[in-house]
Amino acid sequence: MGAAGKSMDTLPDEAGLIGPDVEAPVDESQLSWREKRRLRKERRQLEKARGAAEKAGVIHDLVMDDIDIGEDFEELDTYPVRPPYSYVRILFDKRDYSRFYYVVEPKASPQEEKDLEMIKDVLQRALNINRETLEEEQEEFLKQAVDDILNSYRLPSRKSNREKIHYFIERDLIGYGKIDSLMKDPNIEDVSCDGPGVEIFVYHRRFESLRTNIVWPDEEELERYIIRLAQRCGKHISIAEPLLDATLMDGSRIVMTLGREVSTRGSTFTIRRFRDEPFTPIDLLEFKTFSSMQIAFFWLAMQYGMSMLFVGGTASGKTTSLNACSLFLPWQQKIVSIEETRELNLPHPNWIPGCTREGFGGETAAAGAKAAGAVDMYDLLRAALRERPEYIIVGEIRGAEAYVLFQAMATGHTTYSTFHADSIQSLVHRLENKPIEIPRVLIPALDAISIQIQTRVGGKRVRRCKGIIEIIGIDPHSHELLTNEAFRWDNTTDEFVFTGKSYVFEKIMMKANLNRVEIMDETKRRQLVLEWCLKKGIRDYRDFARVVSEYYVHPEDVMRQVYADLQVGGRKRRRKAVQRDLDLSGARKAEEGVDLTEFPLGVQQKFQKRMAKEEARRAKVETRITAAAEEKRPTLEAKETAQRAKAAANLERDLLKAQARYVPLRQLEPIAAQLGLATVSSLSVREAGRLLKSSNRELAARAKAEVRQVKLAGNPEKQAQAAAKEEARQAKAMTKLQGELAKRVERSANPRWWHRWF
Repeated sequence: MGAAGKSMDTLPDEAGLIGPDVEAPVDESQLSWREKRRLRKERRQLEKARGAAEKAGVIHDLVMDDIDIGEDFEELDTYPVRPPYSYVRILFDKRDYSRFYYVVEPKASPQEEKDLEMIKDVLQRALNINRETLEEEQEEFLKQAVDDILNSYRLPSRKSNREKIHYFIERDLIGYGKIDSLMKDPNIEDVSCDGPGVEIFVYHRRFESLRTNIVWPDEEELERYIIRLAQRCGKHISIAEPLLDATLMDGSRIVMTLGREVSTRGSTFTIRRFRDEPFTPIDLLEFKTFSSMQIAFFWLAMQYGMSMLFVGGTASGKTTSLNACSLFLPWQQKIVSIEETRELNLPHPNWIPGCTREGFGGETAAAGAKAAGAVDMYDLLRAALRERPEYIIVGEIRGAEAYVLFQAMATGHTTYSTFHADSIQSLVHRLENKPIEIPRVLIPALDAISIQIQTRVGGKRVRRCKGIIEIIGIDPHSHELLTNEAFRWDNTTDEFVFTGKSYVFEKIMMKANLNRVEIMDETKRRQLVLEWCLKKGIRDYRDFARVVSEYYVHPEDVMRQVYADLQVGGRKRRRKAVQRDLDLSGARKAEEGVDLTEFPLGVQQKFQKRMAKEEARRAKVETRITAAAEEKRPTLEAKETAQRAKAAANLERDLLKAQARYVPLRQLEPIAAQLGLATVSSLSVREAGRLLKSSNRELAARAKAEVRQVKLAGNPEKQAQAAAKEEARQAKAMTKLQGELAKRVERSANPRWWHRWF
């Protein structure tokens, strides 16, 4: 019942492995700023854990004051998992050049092990804990029960003993037993037990595959543990059915075998860890799995209903990418997901997560038939088509459900799924042959395929999008599938290249009534939003989903914030964004639009002619870009985007000038309400125009003062002085504006003869 099992004589001294003066020999000059920050955080946690351990009396079992680990081992890293009880030490074995994952836990004395056995026996017979309650409530309830047993049976235990007993009881009854530290470590992706007497292996995010010091030496003990895990998953495993695929309490996926029926080494299990907080597209962008343009491509494709498959080998990140990109789905649309084991996690309220169910009583008499009451993915998919979903997500297609999925695509349903294949050729071969057998004529219903791989870059194992392939159609003569590679990964430079041609973009242009320049401009805007989220550290999937939802409803508001924070768009554009955020200028009046019919006829015709001329120029340039060579298109499109933005800004400026001259009340009324002036509806055109100039000057002065106060945020005394000075200035300016308003109202009622002449 003590610390996890050890690997005999190959391990360093186990007297303790966490000491106050031990630091991992890490050369910080070779680390990135993120790794340095993580290292400092882990050291702070370690110091905090040591303090808590000393207070609890547990540190005496984990102390390591200058203990020599031997010349054969070198320490790579040390960090707490569940301080002050559980720590992890990463060691390097110089003898066989392997890395070692060493779990450090308190050691239980023989008397403490007897007490633990007795307490467990009493708890298992008398205690009933609802596993659906919160983990904190379970721990508190169990801790109180253990204390009651210790007091009732008058077991001798000092404070440190009780702390250890609480830890081991919680670990074995609520947690995962020997592997609880592995399941609590956020750096672990996979846990693999290959049989009794074999050390458990883990896959670490930074150190990759590692051997651990945890082992089940007894075959019967391992079988009991696997049966217990299956029961906690709500499933059954036995000699009659020795293979089980299930989902653990925390959502992790586990595959178990019992005995030597299907595994000659004995019982085994493999756990694919499930993140409590799923990855977002921002995480994929930081990992360089995709580029910002590729993720913007997925964003547009999902918004406009393009069906896609995420294809790749085992552990290439297919499901992770599917779950992350699903955050781009519109918030209110109905989504139905279908999985064998629950892996997807979406924040959308209108989401039906479907999961398969095994049958009861084993297989039926017919060979290969489903067990009674079994519900497979084929059944769930057929039912989903009757629920009128906007989007259908299938965790992975492997059999008959693939035919229904492609039929759903062909009938107009937007679907997303994952598939095991490493290229477009292997994908087509698997789809067309048993057990899937999809006719080739159905494959063009798919719009795009993302092919992902697990590879090495700079000596590190990483995941990359090998390419994004678009399905165009079928050649009528050769009957071969026609495809287009929209993006590809250059392994020599570790960069993603856009080939310049995308049929998905063309489909979106048809749906959204956009031209080539506008679709590329929209892609660039979404790239900026993604880079802004990366800079601001928006990693929580709920926060990121809110940003996406806000962009769907108020894209201009989001882009103003992006331009201001990323310092892009030019100084004038950034200053305008800051003024709009402060809401102290009349910049928002342009968003309300300008009605040309309020202008004199000659002015209307002038602007209409100008707009028609710009439309003709755009059409001409669009034709020229379409006819240009592919390598020249990006440059021409970028120039045209800048030209259109400049023309739109000039038109907006001239429209506002004309409005201020001919119908100034349209701009004056909201400004007067903002400044607190009396009604201005009785003003004439000329008097309203003059008052508008004075009001705009006051707004500009306020905006300038606000910016000045923001700059003085680090000096409260000067900031207070500036605020008092600005308050006095505003009072004086408002008195002057009120007097001017009264004067202009009087002149509007009794204009001078030259005013009447004007």
